[in-house]
Amino acid sequence: MVLASPVLAQETPLTIEEFDALVTGRKMDHFNWGQSDPYGAEVYLPNRTVRWAFTADECVDGTYYERDGAICFNYEGRMGEICWHYWRDGADSLTGRPTSDPADSLLYQMRPSTQKLACLGPDVGV
Repeated sequence: MVLASPVLAQETPLTIEEFDALVTGRKMDHFNWGQSDPYGAEVYLPNRTVRWAFTADECVDGTYYERDGAICFNYEGRMGEICWHYWRDGADSLTGRPTSDPADSLLYQMRPSTQKLACLGPDVGV
């Protein structure tokens, strides 16, 4: 079953400066559109650095930057570059779509969380 994509609050994706202002210093849980359980979480640190973990997985550090109007992430030796367009979805939440997906694909959500990032493996905790 395919869920309909939401109507985005703004048509133009966030700039990297707008994205920074919303996420820096926060932990954001990541959800497949319409799901209530997150598939991962990320902490947005100073200087456009991040720490990511899929649920019940090791944490990996990375950076994010702007490329051709998209917000791109690169994680230390994992996954390669992943670029997104993000839109505001309410006061604190964001909706995102990977630039590699067609325009009619399902979207993803990011919601703020006050819980610490759970990291398994050698570099535990944030």
